[in-house]
Amino acid sequence: MSKQHVSVTRSPAAQTSATRVGLVSVIIPAYNACVTVERTISSVVNQTYSNLEVLVVDDGSTDETALLVQRMADADPRIRLLQKPNGGLVSARNFGIAHASGEFIAPIDADDLWHPEKIAKQVRLPGCFAMFSSGQCVCRSDYTKFRVEWRALGEETLR
Repeated sequence: MSKQHVSVTRSPAAQTSATRVGLVSVIIPAYNACVTVERTISSVVNQTYSNLEVLVVDDGSTDETALLVQRMADADPRIRLLQKPNGGLVSARNFGIAHASGEFIAPIDADDLWHPEKIAKQVRLPGCFAMFSSGQCVCRSDYTKFRVEWRALGEETLR
């Protein structure tokens, strides 16, 4: 599989184009994530809010991550595989953001799952996205830790 090293420059006109209004760019950095990445992508593409692009950044994986993501991308045009040499989580996330077309940015790790209404609720609530000088808004999320039985853990349990 060839590595994509594409330089992306957005003009101000492109940033306000009607095609990106309401579009949420989901950024999934992935390094050797073949065990979890398919479930993560499925939880994203099964959102009730469907105006999404899903950018999975393969950060130099040595396992089957890229192959699995490409199969999903072949079946769903909203999914795009980007590949780069290993540079770590922040590097991969920034690479994905640089390639994003959306009005909103929503990061998720390759081993996380989203509730089906997560994005729909967040795009409706003011303050859920932080605005950057690029004109993009980045989603802010809180996490709740769960036991295998899916019960929320209290703060005392987490210490």
